[in-house]
Amino acid sequence: MKNAFFSNVLILVLCLSFMMLSTFSCAEEQGAIDILSWNVWFDEATADSRYPQILDAISEINPDMVLLQEVTQAFIEHYYHSSLSATYYLMTSRQTKYNYGQAFLSRRRLFSTHNEPLASAFGRSVFFGVLEINNNQAVLVVNVHLESGRFESSVRAKQVEVINNQYLPVYLDKLNSDTKSPDIVGIVWGGDFNLKGKKGHQLLSEYWQDTALHFKNSLPTYDIKNNVLASEHSGWFSNSSRLDRFYLKQGSKGKVLEYKLYNQSLFGILSDHYPIKIILGLDQ
Repeated sequence: MKNAFFSNVLILVLCLSFMMLSTFSCAEEQGAIDILSWNVWFDEATADSRYPQILDAISEINPDMVLLQEVTQAFIEHYYHSSLSATYYLMTSRQTKYNYGQAFLSRRRLFSTHNEPLASAFGRSVFFGVLEINNNQAVLVVNVHLESGRFESSVRAKQVEVINNQYLPVYLDKLNSDTKSPDIVGIVWGGDFNLKGKKGHQLLSEYWQDTALHFKNSLPTYDIKNNVLASEHSGWFSNSSRLDRFYLKQGSKGKVLEYKLYNQSLFGILSDHYPIKIILGLDQ
């Protein structure tokens, strides 16, 4: 027991010492990966002041992978001028070229990405990414920004259904038919779901684990009381809500070890959404 304790301490010290020099995070060194999701807000007027700070915050959090929503060309330009571009690969959805879309930041180059459009008045899409881990295994990550709007619940429901019942199975079949593809041991679905409070969807409840509720954390990620930008720009009908979420597919070999909401005051001046992070433990 004593030897195991000192071994764990040594691993932690080494991780802290070489975190910024390594291509792996401390979580990954200990058989886990940490994944961050953040809607970075497409507002152009404040982009030049906020985006560099957002990139600095991501660097400080130091996740293995980041799911971003509302990514614009301005955000991409700031990324390429930041120190983060030396340690993270950037992969973007097609929508970032025209308005705003989703993106992945990853310490490792993703094995595969795939983008599919959704029926949407805002041009929303689903963005898939395959992150390789150890022993020819991988995690499939689903990055979404579902339909906005108070009265668009039926549109969001259809988007969830087409992702779960059509796009995801077809993409998995394509990966399974590729002889070079790693074994998918877990599927994580994250992003801005635009779902209010504890509301979900039948398919999400039946086939996916809501990681925040698993850890009894239902605090809002869109917080009009404490988030400065959300408060200043929310409409009269807006309420604080847990719009941003992570779901783990039932039957995944890994398990979520931690869920974290970054709701400190600093994050309330960077975006109208707070970022969230999970640590996914991987069965070896």
